[in-house]
Amino acid sequence: MSDTDDRQIILHIGYPKAASSFLRRDFFAPATENLIVPRGRYLDLLHAGRDITQVRRMILNLAPEPDRTIVVSNENLAGRSLWTPTGALDICRTWYEAFPESRIVIVIREQRDYVLSAYKYAVYTGHHLPRIEAFLRANRLPLLQKICYDKLIEAYQQRFGIDNVCVLPVEMLASDQAGFYDRLVKFTGLQRSTAPRGTVSNKSPSNWRYIEVLRQANAVLRYVASTERALRRLRQGNRVDDGAHRIVVYRGIVDRFAGLCGQSSFDGQLFDPDEEAMIAESNRVTARLTRLDLKRYDYL
Repeated sequence: MSDTDDRQIILHIGYPKAASSFLRRDFFAPATENLIVPRGRYLDLLHAGRDITQVRRMILNLAPEPDRTIVVSNENLAGRSLWTPTGALDICRTWYEAFPESRIVIVIREQRDYVLSAYKYAVYTGHHLPRIEAFLRANRLPLLQKICYDKLIEAYQQRFGIDNVCVLPVEMLASDQAGFYDRLVKFTGLQRSTAPRGTVSNKSPSNWRYIEVLRQANAVLRYVASTERALRRLRQGNRVDDGAHRIVVYRGIVDRFAGLCGQSSFDGQLFDPDEEAMIAESNRVTARLTRLDLKRYDYL
């Protein structure tokens, strides 16, 4: 590929836990062979943003099909972790310098749902975390910066132009999938070659009592996973990343165990009144920037 490649490029910034994997599988992949999910050194290059020519060559060389739209998608484009916005504004600047004619798709999620879903996902995938109240206290500032979406949306609008940035709430995908896809088709010009394959599903359990039991079990599993003897005993299906101390057990076992815990939902308060006011103000700005009716989807 040459640096003068003029194919349309779409940047999909799917916030974590905002159906990013589902959209890649169900919309973007059937619509173009040039779906790129930068990871590892490629993602590091975007975060560093030191050599714009190298960024351009990286993306263009990863797109195999000439004359087809390129879609670049990764949850970490909104920040390096579930809980922080680190690097997100840097990527915005880097991407504009490399591909100023890009179209930007940003998918957001109601903040309270996001926090609960992200925490459950982290516990479900083996992270040893404190109770959610203590975890939120320790990560309050970066988390609030991450879920106040207006700053990142405004940064992309200022660089790429309002008409080149499409912001959609993931709740719309659940309640009106046809309308959600219609917006994407009109904005991106992509046409899916297959019918929808299903609906959005949450891989982590919704049972809060089970999540709390698993959270405590992760402390034990972390210790077990750190020994060579335990690693040798694990069979295929019990996958361990010893560096991150993660264990993912058989899904069937997980589901059966969840059934023994009884049903429970989180009934605590995630944010204090001042923090809720901050999030509500951010949502008002987001609604003004995007002309979205976020109240319709129970945003603060």
